[in-house]
Amino acid sequence: MARAVNYEGKINQLREKIEKKQNEIKNLRTKMAELEAKQDNQDVNVLASIMREKGISAQALMDMLNQMPNTDNGQQGEYHEG
Repeated sequence: MARAVNYEGKINQLREKIEKKQNEIKNLRTKMAELEAKQDNQDVNVLASIMREKGISAQALMDMLNQMPNTDNGQQGEYHEG
């Protein structure tokens, strides 16, 4: 006689594994976002330090950036806060 296969049990095991992996991915995405935020903060601090060393105000830097050509279409860019 053929042995009965417990498909429901195997399906539930797979569902549990999928849920576990989804939680792992969620945790990894959270860690990645935290690291990206720390990197952004570090970059801002480095930029602020360079600006202080060079005696460049935020307005002067924005003016300089506005004079640079926009790399997307070759036109001059304009800085907008927000």
